[in-house]
Amino acid sequence: MANRTDFINKMYESGRIYKKDAKEYINIFTDTLIELLKEEGSVTLIGLGKFELKHVNEGMVKDPRNGETVYYPAHDKITFKMSKSLKEEWRNEQKDCTE
Repeated sequence: MANRTDFINKMYESGRIYKKDAKEYINIFTDTLIELLKEEGSVTLIGLGKFELKHVNEGMVKDPRNGETVYYPAHDKITFKMSKSLKEEWRNEQKDCTE
């Protein structure tokens, strides 16, 4: 699984951006996304997808590692739904890999 550093390195390896700039762009994107989600509740980036805040009610769940019942408080979580164009691009990439 790729992480933030891997993503920054991949941007740098494309030859179009310096590492320090890539880091700054990622930070700006993340900060702006969080700010807009707090204000608006959702952010749609055409060609990428939709980020949305979803409310999760409090509840009890069973910890699969030890079977204990654990309480979790109500909270908001960020969900992401991929755009149709990105989904199609991904499917085409998958087809190219299998051929």
